Amino acid sequence: MVFRRLPNPRRGVTVVEVSITAPVAMLMVIGLMIGGLGTFRSQQVAALAREGANYASLHGPYYHSRTGQRMATSSDVLNNAILPLAAGLDPAAVHCNLAYSNTDNTATVVVTYDWLPEGLLPAAKLSSTSVMPIQQ
Repeated sequence: MVFRRLPNPRRGVTVVEVSITAPVAMLMVIGLMIGGLGTFRSQQVAALAREGANYASLHGPYYHSRTGQRMATSSDVLNNAILPLAAGLDPAAVHCNLAYSNTDNTATVVVTYDWLPEGLLPAAKLSSTSVMPIQQ
């Protein structure tokens, strides 16, 4: 009895499977990296808002009455507290809004960042608000 080998009908299947799954896997890895960067930027904006609120609460109305120097403004908070700590952020895309509340005796800082994600994704606006009691 003579056995003949039949041609392998599955020849080249591995190449086809890899050519289908590799691009999908790469897109998922790149998407996870960009999502991680977005999460990092969001946490960074939240930390900057807390630092800005801390600066504003220390340099508020009582600071003016104690030292005679003017109270902190939005630009003061941005230039003195936020931008020095905004490592890796585009300074032109960071915005700060400061509001003092006399009824609650608080300083509210809103920091927004116009994030342009890597990977040809649309721009996103990251925002964080921090409220801190004014130091007397």
